[in-house]
Amino acid sequence: MTLETELLAYRRLRPTLLDRTGAFALVSGDCLLGVYETYDEALSAGYRKVGLRPFLVKRIAVGEDTCFMCCDIVA
Repeated sequence: MTLETELLAYRRLRPTLLDRTGAFALVSGDCLLGVYETYDEALSAGYRKVGLRPFLVKRIAVGEDTCFMCCDIVA
């Protein structure tokens, strides 16, 4: 799964990041590369630090948002 390593790293690190709730964590592999005030700052830093390899930019939140999608295909 794409970004599985990064998501697991974020979940592991999240308790130590909660004092920065609302900011954005930049994660590549299992490493936190930084915390930024805006999504754009984190995204720009990701491209500077990681290039075109996969990285995760995730808003630091106390509760995690979960999105469920359901598709019914009618033939």
